[in-house]
Amino acid sequence: MSEELKLLLAPVANGGIDIVTLASRLLRFCRHNAEVLRAALNDAGQMTAGRRVRLSAKDIFRDFDGEWIGQDELGHLGHSLAEAAAQIGPVLAVRRFADGLDLALGQRFAGMFTGRDFELSPHCPVPVRFSAVSIIQGALNGNPSKRTVRFDELERLRLAPEDLRGLSISASWSASEQLAPLAFKKTARFAAGVTNKTLDEFGLTRYRVADSPVFFDVKAKDPDQTKTIEAILSAAGSENVDVLVLPELCLTLNSVEHVRAWRQAVGGARIPLVIAGSVHLRNEQGEAGTNESLAFLGGKEVRHSKFRPFIFDDQLADDGETIMPEKVERTEHLKPATNRFTVHYSGDWSFVVLICKDALDLATQELVRALAVQLVLIPAMSESTHELHDLANLLAADPQAITVIANTGPVSAIFGSPRRTVPVIDAVADRKTIVIFDTSGHVVLRPCPALVAK
Repeated sequence: MSEELKLLLAPVANGGIDIVTLASRLLRFCRHNAEVLRAALNDAGQMTAGRRVRLSAKDIFRDFDGEWIGQDELGHLGHSLAEAAAQIGPVLAVRRFADGLDLALGQRFAGMFTGRDFELSPHCPVPVRFSAVSIIQGALNGNPSKRTVRFDELERLRLAPEDLRGLSISASWSASEQLAPLAFKKTARFAAGVTNKTLDEFGLTRYRVADSPVFFDVKAKDPDQTKTIEAILSAAGSENVDVLVLPELCLTLNSVEHVRAWRQAVGGARIPLVIAGSVHLRNEQGEAGTNESLAFLGGKEVRHSKFRPFIFDDQLADDGETIMPEKVERTEHLKPATNRFTVHYSGDWSFVVLICKDALDLATQELVRALAVQLVLIPAMSESTHELHDLANLLAADPQAITVIANTGPVSAIFGSPRRTVPVIDAVADRKTIVIFDTSGHVVLRPCPALVAK
């Protein structure tokens, strides 16, 4: 056996190796030899022999039946890999052994990550579960793995991209227990809350930083905004919604505390996952800071800070009243600690929260797809939603994800799923309404009853 193949099977500790480390080594080898692998996978003469090697490898790994491969087992594995390499070439042999490992023991991969939080790095392994397709009723839109050559991906494990495009990505299993109710069945219900209809319902503060026009402190003008949010939360709970998303910047500092109080009182038991829109938060020095989204998983709260600011052409001066002769580009004044998003995992599901412009960043879209995130949740505030619609369609095709977008604007909600017919649904609704999407493609609009004054 060549030295290169020997290194793939080199023990890491106590003379052995765990199956995730082994699988990631095999996939890295395939990634680095992509050109050779593409040619081999397209060679009809190699297909039958390649299938035999894959099935043989599956039998070998099934006999190991564990998460750890010992020194003696590595010796046997090396002998078998050398024989396969002599028969079909080393690159194709490595790929087929990786396939065999996934077939035999891939169901163990996710459990080996449970409870761990870590930063993704280039080439690192991440678990994959294509859960969305398992709950969709009706014909699916096709298998994306058949539309391209997957050099560095298995059915239940893949490598992070080589280039993370200047973004930091956290992988978190810390909320896996709270995500347990998201083991969706065919009756799963996803909802977007409509708190506002137009951008005119919001006020903002205009000013300048180093002579650059900026804005911050966007919040609803309606003094009853908090009551509207409470009504939506209550109605969603009554409708047995599994996931609820509220629009970007629908929260105020007052409503944040009310949402927390509602969550502690009844919400955790009624709605497993709530993305409570977002709010502009200043730092301790009173300076502009973050556009922060709050996600509630059972009794646990997690956050996402928007990293791509909104920019608009503004003809008003900093006082918000004087009309200037020419428009200026006014930028949302954000100071996020990092350009970061977090992928949250449970045993069966993964989800990410992205705020409006974050989701439209092409690098972010590529990474979300590369990591096969299955549930993409987007609070938004946009008068134009065609790009968000296109994103939902893209994610529905590959990685066959479910997308839920709650928006303030002409289109109130967007739902994407890997259905063959009508994979993306746009919905228009009035204020104080919840738009409910189910896994059969049905849409229900539920006006929220007014809260009884106490």
